[in-house]
Amino acid sequence: MKELKQIAVLVDSASGWGRRVIEGILSEALEHHRWHIWISPMHRKTESFLPKGWIGDGIIARIPNAKSACNLAKLKVPVVDVSSIPLPGNPYPRIMPDHEEACRLALDHFTSKGFKRFGYVGPVRLPWVQAHFAAFQKVLATHKLKGRVFSSPMDFTSQKDWQEWMDSLCQWLAEQPKPLAILAWSPRMGREVVEACRMGGIQVPHEVAILGSNSDGLLDQACHPPLAGIDEPCFEMGKLAAKYLDSLISGSADVPPLTLVKPSRIIPGGSTDTLALNDPMLVQVMKFIESHACDCGMSVETILQHVPMARRSLERKFRETFDRSPAEEIRLRRVAHAKALLLDTDLPMSEVAEACGYSTYNYLYSVFMKSTGISPTMYRAEHRSSDHC
Repeated sequence: MKELKQIAVLVDSASGWGRRVIEGILSEALEHHRWHIWISPMHRKTESFLPKGWIGDGIIARIPNAKSACNLAKLKVPVVDVSSIPLPGNPYPRIMPDHEEACRLALDHFTSKGFKRFGYVGPVRLPWVQAHFAAFQKVLATHKLKGRVFSSPMDFTSQKDWQEWMDSLCQWLAEQPKPLAILAWSPRMGREVVEACRMGGIQVPHEVAILGSNSDGLLDQACHPPLAGIDEPCFEMGKLAAKYLDSLISGSADVPPLTLVKPSRIIPGGSTDTLALNDPMLVQVMKFIESHACDCGMSVETILQHVPMARRSLERKFRETFDRSPAEEIRLRRVAHAKALLLDTDLPMSEVAEACGYSTYNYLYSVFMKSTGISPTMYRAEHRSSDHC
């Protein structure tokens, strides 16, 4: 039997983000390792800590500052960092979400709904938030677009502080040309924007659509309409951190200094459920695609049977508005539906293919591989959290 390893996890278990990272760590550990795991009873406002006299074999931590990195170094055990915070001289391998890929997902989601104006709300004075906002600006720039930013505090010390900030956010939102699509730094920030729109009499999502940079499955449902969010790869980060730590404990040096983990999908919510289009014919086309993209036999010809117009005109308008063809839009929606079924259900692959409009799994396999670079089976194995296993 393998020797029991003593492992510490210094990740905020009070947040949805932290709990999903821990979930990934436990999934990997329970399946492949013999570990006793101590999880720090911490909150993001407090420093993590270890039991007095702790002697262990390795640590997985969200390292927030140089002081914490220095304290961990004194323990002389392998450490894996699961933080988006870049620290000069940090000697530990770091795993973080791929911000650019997440922002591309966000922009694709917004542009598929016809939005041409974009905003960002978050505490951009913090370096890790600034890095995320910079990624959003970079992705916008590749499409010759620009985004407006509203900076916010990370936390509030009183109701008065919160109210003053909300008043300023309401004013900023009222001043923006609409329709406007906003990427919020966090689910909490996204809910604050929904609340500010409610206070200011601004319609969500038709005047302002809001997407969280990650998702909180429970609290996203608290606001009205529910908040849409990016499915940040926390679970995958946790699994990878456990694999890296096991390699380091075994003496392997074959662990990269930085690993970017791509998000998998957008989790839909009412906060982006709209079409920001002026062309009534395109509105009809998009609504038809939304309702029937996964019907067997769905094609551009099917669209034209229900929304009579010249094919050349449809192709031209679609390309000018969305920068892709109607056929590409159908494929994107089918792949998105396949991702949701692979992650959220136990359907066999043949039934997933049928539910996405494909007559055989081989057809789904080919389209999915071309779109994502991995097979549907591998996608399910890599991205699915333990509560769906």
